[in-house]
Amino acid sequence: MDKSAEPSKITLLHGAVAGLGLLVFVLLFFADKTNLDNDRGAISTRGQAVKPELSQEKSLLDKIPPLTGLEGWDQVRMGLASSKGSPEEAEKLRETVVFLRDHGRLDAAAVYAARLADLEQEPRNWLVAGALAREAALGYGGENGNPEVFGAFVEQSLNYLPRAVEADSENEDALIELGLAYIGSGKPENSMQGIQQLLKVMELNPDNSEAAFQLGLFSRQTGQWEKAAQRFETVLRVDPQNHSARYFLALTYLDMGKTAEAKPLLNEIIKNSSEQELTDAARELLEKI
Repeated sequence: MDKSAEPSKITLLHGAVAGLGLLVFVLLFFADKTNLDNDRGAISTRGQAVKPELSQEKSLLDKIPPLTGLEGWDQVRMGLASSKGSPEEAEKLRETVVFLRDHGRLDAAAVYAARLADLEQEPRNWLVAGALAREAALGYGGENGNPEVFGAFVEQSLNYLPRAVEADSENEDALIELGLAYIGSGKPENSMQGIQQLLKVMELNPDNSEAAFQLGLFSRQTGQWEKAAQRFETVLRVDPQNHSARYFLALTYLDMGKTAEAKPLLNEIIKNSSEQELTDAARELLEKI
């Protein structure tokens, strides 16, 4: 199959799945009934806060686009500043993280999430700080990115996510995030560690569609077409409306020479997907067959 038919932009579509999970992580800040602390021995050092060096935090904020002009930010910032050192500081930090995340500033949200994770050392905070940093790093990677900022966010993700996994070794969300952080670290030697985390998720829950999707992508990158097809088929069995998985399954079938199997998948995307980018890619690919 002509690899030019596989637009690189489509390889990032899985971010929508991870993004939805991240939103859940952030909202967990406000859900007392949904605490990520592990009943089998969560690590919590509330009251033993280790605050980050302000100069380090500020230096990273200085290296990302400024927040000036972001509607509502001045009010949030002043509320956070007034809570410094008070019992309300953690709550204000949570509000700050959610505000920045909801306004599309994952990079700044990750910085404040790290501050919260150091102030309240709890698994749910480590998970959010690491997951946000992992996603923030995506925006600074690549040839036209910022290697220094990318490296800082990668370091943050690999600082907090292992703590979340250590606190609960069967937390599927934490394992997936750690796996993706290793894979996306830019260091080839970390890739296998990342895959091992995802494989562990599949052992814990064979129906975890996000882990299956990510493993399918990795199998494609390494030319393991049979494994890739099996992973994407698993995703569609669990989540029939996942058109990103349907697209990659079609690509994989084409790589395997199964044109007849690929065509119905692409037509299904064109007919039912609400994502214009994905629909256009499916139509373009179908025209090349």
